[in-house]
Amino acid sequence: MSEITQVIIAATALIAVIVGPITSIYVTRRQIRASVVSTNRQAWINSLRDTIADYLSAEQVVFISKHSEFWEKPDVQQALEKLILLEYRIRLLINPKEPDHAKLIELILKESTNLTKSLESPPTEFSEDERYSDDEIITLAQSILKREWKRVQNGD
Repeated sequence: MSEITQVIIAATALIAVIVGPITSIYVTRRQIRASVVSTNRQAWINSLRDTIADYLSAEQVVFISKHSEFWEKPDVQQALEKLILLEYRIRLLINPKEPDHAKLIELILKESTNLTKSLESPPTEFSEDERYSDDEIITLAQSILKREWKRVQNGD
């Protein structure tokens, strides 16, 4: 073999010895980061979903209590406190720079305002036709959660 061939073989081996581990480290770091991001995003999705469900549940308790003999009970006060806590938790969990997230907060604030206004009047008889509707909040929340779940599945 000529000296040039030996130098080329040695240089190739040297490059492989250097580039191989660097590439391996790079790929491993990216995989770890993607795994951490996906895990954190999944935890965020679960937290947001549970908090919205808790909020809507507390909202229903307050609304139904307004129309019943339970209006004077301390449970209503606790439900109101929980409602406020959950509203703030949702606001802290979402990104207000994303349009659908901002819309979700807008709907929740609107619901809170409407509920607060309804509490100012004396209790009235409850009717199933008068059930508090959260369909718009639920639909938007499902859309946000689905989009984020797709990001988790894609590893984004």
